Amino acid sequence: MNEEYRLNQALFSSVQVFDQNRANSRFENGERVPYYAPLGAETTEDGGMKFSLYAPDAKEVAVRGNGGTFPGDKLHPMEKAENGWWSVVVPPSEIEPGFHYHEYFVDGVRTMNPRVPIGYGCGSFFNVCDTADPENDFYFLKDVPHGSVHMDIYKSEVCSRFRNCWVYLPAGYEKHPEKRYPVWYLHHGGGENEIGWIFQGKVNLILDNLIAEGKCKEMIIVMNCTDAFAPTEEDGVFRNVDYSDVLVKDCIPFIDKKYRTIPEKDSRAIAGLSMGVVYSFTTAFKYPEAFSWIGCFSGHIMPISRDGAYFGRNYDYSEVFKNKELFNSRIRLMFHGGGLREGFGRPREIPGDEMPYDWKKYKEAGYNVEGIGYRGFHEWDTWRFCARDFAMRIFR
Repeated sequence: MNEEYRLNQALFSSVQVFDQNRANSRFENGERVPYYAPLGAETTEDGGMKFSLYAPDAKEVAVRGNGGTFPGDKLHPMEKAENGWWSVVVPPSEIEPGFHYHEYFVDGVRTMNPRVPIGYGCGSFFNVCDTADPENDFYFLKDVPHGSVHMDIYKSEVCSRFRNCWVYLPAGYEKHPEKRYPVWYLHHGGGENEIGWIFQGKVNLILDNLIAEGKCKEMIIVMNCTDAFAPTEEDGVFRNVDYSDVLVKDCIPFIDKKYRTIPEKDSRAIAGLSMGVVYSFTTAFKYPEAFSWIGCFSGHIMPISRDGAYFGRNYDYSEVFKNKELFNSRIRLMFHGGGLREGFGRPREIPGDEMPYDWKKYKEAGYNVEGIGYRGFHEWDTWRFCARDFAMRIFR
């Protein structure tokens, strides 16, 4: 594998550091001495991954994956070099191309590796890495015009507190003050937060590349945290509120006021991964005047909430789903994507529902529904593909 792929900056950039510098320094005998610091996780020429950690006083060091394309059922012991660095090469037979949450252990204690990007997922902080994939570079950092990413703070009347959202603007936004743009509201999954789609999903780079290639419309992307809380009269106690209300009543008006959006239903899309699917489709159907495009990544729509509550949400959209004309008048596209190795495509039976939710049946029946299965598991590799293919289909 050539260095153009192995060392692309998209594989190492994170919320902590954009460009990993191999030069470093440390104190020895009271003086600062420069030394060469290897990348903590680097794709090898044969497609494996070399992991490195500096722990000069450790007795044992190991690394472990977190499932999916880097299985978490095996510790990979590292070997110590004379300079205090420990390392191990995990062969391509044990780690596949793509994104990997993973963990380091120093003398049995879980440790963060400062030479490897850090992300938030699975309800915790993890070191994250990407094994370069020579067959898929659509999320790589390329020599194309790049958009900007902003962190905005807005007041939520629903929550009675401030919230933040991350906003992607396409490269031409500042150059064309007369132009207005459609908006895609994009959500994370359970155990994640609003930084995931930028620093783990690389959605800004995906859109930069698609726009440069003429494969999708220029658009704004807004990423919120779906955890929504409001204070009660009791000090220090918060209650859950409906995120759908926060998005539609607080965030969308803020975005429409601050940015040059097209404030119309057909110019708004909403999508999410895993748990974010639930937030996305319940919002779209609770507020049918708000969105025309829905993306469901590694998650399934339930026309009726199972046993009266699906992830704590009670709803019944069966009339909309049983009526093709009504559905198509509301929704321009409902896109489904998921990993074939996570079981994507299996029908979801719902007691009492005449048509169990299977996107293929709806598509065959003439609904505005599409679906694609990808090679992966329930992880960011799959969701990057989903984001790419959804972006190419919306606002057309």
